Amino acid sequence: MARYLAGRLAFCVVLLLVISWAAFFVMHLAPGDPLAMYVDPEKGFLTPDEKDILRHNLGLDRPLVVQYTYWLGNCLQGDWGYSLRSRLPVMEEVLDRLPNTLLLSGIALVVAVTLALPIGTITAVRRYGVIDYGCTIAAFAGISIPSFFFAMLVVWLFSVKLGWLPSTGMHSFAAGASGAEALWDVVRHLILPAAVLSLREVASWTRYQRSSVLDVLNQDYMRTARAKGLRETRLIVRHGVRNALIPMVTLAGLSLPELVGGSFVVETIFAWPGMGRLGVLAIQSRDFPIVMGVTMVTSTVVLAGNLLADILYAWVDPRIHYD
Repeated sequence: MARYLAGRLAFCVVLLLVISWAAFFVMHLAPGDPLAMYVDPEKGFLTPDEKDILRHNLGLDRPLVVQYTYWLGNCLQGDWGYSLRSRLPVMEEVLDRLPNTLLLSGIALVVAVTLALPIGTITAVRRYGVIDYGCTIAAFAGISIPSFFFAMLVVWLFSVKLGWLPSTGMHSFAAGASGAEALWDVVRHLILPAAVLSLREVASWTRYQRSSVLDVLNQDYMRTARAKGLRETRLIVRHGVRNALIPMVTLAGLSLPELVGGSFVVETIFAWPGMGRLGVLAIQSRDFPIVMGVTMVTSTVVLAGNLLADILYAWVDPRIHYD
């Protein structure tokens, strides 16, 4: 296991360098000028001399290879640079948004797992029945509906028409709330984006869990345990569900990037102050340092999620060994 982990970690480091190189060059080759955000509407456009001075101060007049080398060296020392839009340190911007994204995506992930595992198991056990067909139709509808459409639909229904829940932000504009009142305010703002964010996961994970449980139910050891007189409920819970969790472990590992990177669409629609919305604002304003910071954090979590999924395989299935 130790040799396997060392090899995977070395591969992850190399892959992160490749990702950073590709993201840096693609971002800088995109059309547009990052100096546009420095234009003062009252004074008009910058003169060529002012642009040259500003470009030199920001280091944008250097060759891309030099810029990347300088960025990488600072990044390895913990200096991620400064945002071109807010003039704040990139690490400060990212760390300020990270807890909000962890809260939203974490709740959505818990909801998805809590609903998908029992629904998928029940539809597999009661296959080709009314419950199975109903859940199948609902799952395909959930997979097919775009997140932005479902988000606007729930905002129109629960915020505009019914007025039950707020549509944007994380806190109400009213100040002075504290304790349980402040907590309830955050919960009310959290319900709609968390529901939208968990919709696709619940739908797809239900289908994966159903397929995995069906495959396990047809195994020889399940028929042997059933022939020995083991109760059906205990058979399914103790032997069937656990052995059907391996595909779900893969999905959970691949869902970790969303836990940190957030959802660009959902966070933007609901104005949730998280990593996803920060990335959208950075892309729109060509804020290179913020884009690189969000990209590297998300990429690191993608690789960590895959590594964690491989380790969990051995815990879920004792037959799997890494020598």
